[in-house]
Amino acid sequence: MNEEKAKNIVEILSKDWAERYQSEHGRGPTAAKSLLHNAQAGLNFVLRNSFARAGGEQAGYGRIATQALGKSVRIIGAYDKFIQLTDAPEAVWSKFIQVCNQEGIGINQKINEGVVKGIMKLAQNSVHHNPFEHIGRRVVPNTVDAFLLLRNISGIGDKVASFITRDIVTILDVEDKVAAQNQILLQPIDRWIHGVAILLWKELEGRAPPWLIALKVVTKCKEYECSPARFNQGAWMYGSSVIKDTSRISDIAFERVLNSER
Repeated sequence: MNEEKAKNIVEILSKDWAERYQSEHGRGPTAAKSLLHNAQAGLNFVLRNSFARAGGEQAGYGRIATQALGKSVRIIGAYDKFIQLTDAPEAVWSKFIQVCNQEGIGINQKINEGVVKGIMKLAQNSVHHNPFEHIGRRVVPNTVDAFLLLRNISGIGDKVASFITRDIVTILDVEDKVAAQNQILLQPIDRWIHGVAILLWKELEGRAPPWLIALKVVTKCKEYECSPARFNQGAWMYGSSVIKDTSRISDIAFERVLNSER
C-alpha cells in the first residue's frame, strides 16, 4: 500500500473509528470521573477486562467475575468493608465458581483463579482500594510499572495487560504524557491489529512478533501525527464490527474507510 493511502487510513481509524470505540464501550474521558471516584466501579472495570483473551470473552468470564464481586459485596453490605476482608479474593472466586456452575459454563480454574484472586489482591493493595485509580496514578510517571502491575498477575498476558493499560490511558487522556519508548506497552496486538498492520506495512508480513508490530504502529502513527493508542482502538473497532473476518482484511475492505469516512 502506498504511503499516502496508508496515512489516510491511519488518520481515519485513529479519529472516527476510535471515537466510535470509545463511545460504544465507555472508554473516553467522560468515563474518568466515575471510575476514579467510585472504587467498586474502578475494580469492575479492571476485573471485567482482565478476561479479554481468546475464549475468555466468548465465555463471558468478565461479566461473571463482576457479578461474583457484586454478590460478595451485597453479603457484607458495603464495598469498603468487603475489600478489607482477608479472604475477599477467595470469596469472589467462590462466587465465580457458583455463577459458572449455575450457567453451565466451564470454570477453567487453571487460568481464571489466578486472574480473579490476583485482581482482587491488586484492589486490596491499591490506593482507595481502586485498581483503576492505582494504575492510572502510575501510568505516566512509570508506564512499565503500571503495565507490570497487571502482567505479573497469573493468567494475564501481554495483550490483556496492554489492553487495560491502553484504555486507562485514553480514559484519563494522558497518552501525550507517556514516554515515547513506553508507548508500545499501549498496543495490544490481536488478530485485528496484526492483520491491519500487515496490510498497511507489507514488511511486517511473515512471522513478525507482537512487539515489532507494536513498534511499527507507534513509529508510523507518530510520523503521521496520529495517536497510536487511538489507532489501535479504531483498527480493532473497524475490523471487528465491519470486516468481521480476518481473511477479508484487504485493500478493498478499506476502500469503504477512504470513500465514506472523509
